[in-house]
Amino acid sequence: MNQTVLSLFCVNPRRIGGVEVYAREMSAQLSAAGWNSALCFTAEPSPTVAEYLRLPNVSLHVLGNLEFNNTQVIAPFVRLIRKVRPSVLHLQFTPDLSLFPLLAKTCGVRRALFTSQTSRATPHAVPFSGIRRHVARMLMRPVDNVIAISDFVRQWYSEWGVIDASRVRRVYNAIDISRCSPAGAATAFRNRFQIPHGRPVISQVATISREKGVHDLLGAARLVLEKTNAQFVFAGDGPALPECRRLAAELGIDQNVTWAGLIEDPVAEGVYAATAVSCLCSRWQEAFGWVLAEAMNEAVPIVGTRTGAIPEIVEHDITGLLAPPGDVPALASNILDLLSNAEKRHGLGLAGQRKARQQYDIRRTVAEIIGLYGIPVRASAAARA
Repeated sequence: MNQTVLSLFCVNPRRIGGVEVYAREMSAQLSAAGWNSALCFTAEPSPTVAEYLRLPNVSLHVLGNLEFNNTQVIAPFVRLIRKVRPSVLHLQFTPDLSLFPLLAKTCGVRRALFTSQTSRATPHAVPFSGIRRHVARMLMRPVDNVIAISDFVRQWYSEWGVIDASRVRRVYNAIDISRCSPAGAATAFRNRFQIPHGRPVISQVATISREKGVHDLLGAARLVLEKTNAQFVFAGDGPALPECRRLAAELGIDQNVTWAGLIEDPVAEGVYAATAVSCLCSRWQEAFGWVLAEAMNEAVPIVGTRTGAIPEIVEHDITGLLAPPGDVPALASNILDLLSNAEKRHGLGLAGQRKARQQYDIRRTVAEIIGLYGIPVRASAAARA
């Protein structure tokens, strides 16, 4: 084994988002500690992402489908372990239960960690019993630490009961608080998508799916547009895009809806800079919500739903406004409240920015995780974090 951490993400790195920012900061702090960083994804990074991740101590790797029941990935995974020879394996976005930690330990990996990034359909875990519980605990045994990215996730693991609470650590996801939209980004974004400059922008950066509440936000948009002229921007792609386009047309609001598609770098490309109100109207239980922290860091107030970890991040009437998931009139009322009250919008935005910079600083998060690896952090790395 050499001084290498293998971070394995069940993610297609198509844009500079939370995963990519984390991977770069992790690589930078590992470099300061004299370690290498091997980053593995399910597909080749886009050229923009590859350039962003490129550091002297970084190597990029690709594995296919990383699901637990995909036995075809076992041999490539073992070959990757033998090629990279990591001392530490860190799994992210892989299933809760997998063979990877056991295989890694069998191949001599010293420590195995798993970060639970999965958003879920229900707020409560279904406890395993009998043989299923025995198998689950066996698969979890090689995992030195499970990192829960919110208190919501930590509570879920406590209810699931397949790993001792002492091995579950809550470490929030985080963002690079030093990355803010450049000057002129808001104007450039409006010009790119032909958004009139007097029209306030309400945006949601998320997969276009029912789980993310896109249908609900479109319904809220219709109510908002009855009282004020605004532009609703959806930055993302996803399986429900054709259906949602049709819904916008049926609601008669398609002229006030912009389908921006996948934005490779929402911060640099001005999504948040152009936004008056940022939304995450999820129906499912969000494990965290990187886009919320990104918007808050730019002093943009949030309209969200009371589901999963969103209320941990967005405090109602302090950093944003919350509504029950699926409550279209309440979402519309919250958006109108912020659009009609510039002072409130500004105050919630600044409070959100303070919280993001105090609690979601990627440098501190990564330093804490490196401590779980058992890597002594040199003075230069500690000072940077």
